Amino acid sequence: MTDIIPPLKVIFLDFDGVIVHSECKKSGNGPYIDIPSISCMTRLKQICDFTGAKIVIHSTWAYVHPAGYLIELLAQYGVGMDYLHDDFMCTHPTHNKVLAIQDWVLKHPNLQTYIILEDELLFDCADPRNSHLVHIPSGWYKGGLQDNQMNQAIKLLTLMS
Repeated sequence: MTDIIPPLKVIFLDFDGVIVHSECKKSGNGPYIDIPSISCMTRLKQICDFTGAKIVIHSTWAYVHPAGYLIELLAQYGVGMDYLHDDFMCTHPTHNKVLAIQDWVLKHPNLQTYIILEDELLFDCADPRNSHLVHIPSGWYKGGLQDNQMNQAIKLLTLMS
């Protein structure tokens, strides 16, 4: 008897420019400490709650912070382990985000659909993967994930499924 693997919806999440932006910077006695925006985290949580999508971290933060730190950080904003995919770190030896996502997608045959929350344009204009991109232009300076991008993400995750 074979186990049936349910279809999967995923959000590839970048941190800088999406849930962390210029107004999130805090200075202390040492170097700047980045913390996520409460409003951006609320929007991210709403996308997950509405669509049932799981989060996969594809940020440069995955290379400089241990997984445990990222889990704790997200949990502080109500995005606990139940919001993360079991395989929630999306990295590549070259630190290339496109290759990391491509490899992750290939490893998960039950993936039904996905979106990429990102402040950078990752693909050439004609690349079909652009249909999965929820671009947050100048997110670092414009407050990160906004309502219009949240609505676009929900629409893409529900229409593509």
